Amino acid sequence: MSTLLVYISVVLAVMIAVVLAAMLAAALARGCALTPRGGARARKKWHAQVDPATLTDALATARALGFGELREVGYRVYSPAEFERLGATNHRARLGSTLEEIFPEHDRPRGDADISAVKYHMSARSSPIVLLEDSGVIVLDGVHRLVAAYLMGGPIRALVMQKKNPD
Repeated sequence: MSTLLVYISVVLAVMIAVVLAAMLAAALARGCALTPRGGARARKKWHAQVDPATLTDALATARALGFGELREVGYRVYSPAEFERLGATNHRARLGSTLEEIFPEHDRPRGDADISAVKYHMSARSSPIVLLEDSGVIVLDGVHRLVAAYLMGGPIRALVMQKKNPD
């Protein structure tokens, strides 16, 4: 009798493992990512290339910061941990782990539009962010998209640029 119970327990355990594996495979196929606790959540979706309006804004930011002409280095995809190691200091994502910590009520340059923008980018396919590699890394455009990717666990798609004529 005990051998039969052991056999039934093993069969049930295998069946449960197969069902869970199938559910995980289906979630990953739908574009979900694993959370640190083993659950699944949607991944941030990115367009393949930066849209023209985003690139125009990024180049205007670079000019305002005193950088001359820029050249494209290429597109890169980072995990949040890899992005953090780049050392970019002009982004908010490192300020917390929730939207309210990252954009506290007293520090929202665009008011509630900052919150709305991040929520939008968490659900929509977005243009990659634009980074400038100089003596460090500067986020030229895409803070709301970057925060959305951080909160979702990545990935972060970026167009990397450098000065055309380095000093």
